[in-house]
Order: sequence, then structure tokens, then C-alpha cells
Amino acid sequence: MTWSELSLDDQVWCIPAQRSKSGKSRLVPLNDVALQVLKARADAGRQDYVFPGRDGGHLVNPTKAFKRVMARAGIADLKIHDLRRSAATLLINNGGSITQAQKLLGHSSSTLTATRYAFLAEAQVRDASQLVSNAISLACGLPAG
Repeated sequence: MTWSELSLDDQVWCIPAQRSKSGKSRLVPLNDVALQVLKARADAGRQDYVFPGRDGGHLVNPTKAFKRVMARAGIADLKIHDLRRSAATLLINNGGSITQAQKLLGHSSSTLTATRYAFLAEAQVRDASQLVSNAISLACGLPAG
């Protein structure tokens, strides 16, 4: 990630096509936590890369730092990619849709997202079905759910 790809005012990161897995440029919305981290990085002094490596290039693989964080937190088995899955799970469990998870993760199709997270959405569909049942019951003068 370079500073030129970020717009903190617009709260977006534009991943250029040449570095995007899909080969298409992609806008990633930046949430409040991400903005706090980026602003702290900016205050620490700007280089070309937001997360510079030792040789002046960019940080390639934060494995050592990630392992230190896991050790401090007392976590034994976690992969960096698990954080993406956790983000999608949190989104869906808190009322977000499969389509929103798809866009957040940058999946080109909702099929992949739906197959990985469908079990989470099923509870929401069940809840939606109960809302319909409650509305019908009330319309018929019956007690709802």
C-alpha cells in the first residue's frame, strides 16, 4: 500500500489493477479503525509505502510481527487469512448481507462468498421468516411468535 493510493479524506484505498488479484482496480472503503491506524502511520513520518520494509521497499510478509502479536494474545493457531474470514463472519452475524461480504472481501462472484458463509446467512433467513410469520399473525388478530 502506498500513500498515493489512499484518500483519507474520502476514506478509501484504491488498489491498482496490476496489484489486484482480479486484475481490476478496486476501491476498498476504510473504516474508523483502519483510518486511525493510517493516520498514526502518517504522523510517524511518511515514506512511499504505508508499511515500509527494512530495505526501503514495502513490507512483504508480516509473519514475524503477526506471531509476536499472537503470542502476546495467547493465541496458538491463527492465520492472517483467518482475519478476512472473521471480518465476513462479523459482518454477516451483525446483519450484513452476503453481497456486502462479497464486496468487502473483493470476491468477483457471490457464489464463493455464499458457499463459505451460507451457514451464517441461514439464521438470518430463519429470522426473516419469523418476521413474516409475526406480521401475518398480527394481521389475523393472533398473537405473534
